[in-house]
Amino acid sequence: MATKVRMQLAEILSNIKNLGELKAMTFKSVSPEGMDIYDLEFEHGHAEARMAPLTPDGKVQIRGFSPLL
Repeated sequence: MATKVRMQLAEILSNIKNLGELKAMTFKSVSPEGMDIYDLEFEHGHAEARMAPLTPDGKVQIRGFSPLL
């Protein structure tokens, strides 16, 4: 899992950088799969972030980031 995240990191950081400064983060809902869904408002656009419930030791199992075009 860590290797997969490292491989995606450059693309994720590039997407975030292009969106500019984060202005607001708002909880939207919980998906049918149990993931928390957040709306991220940036200086130059919006994105959606998803995060699965934490493991018992406090780690994130699954997360997602999708710029909204």
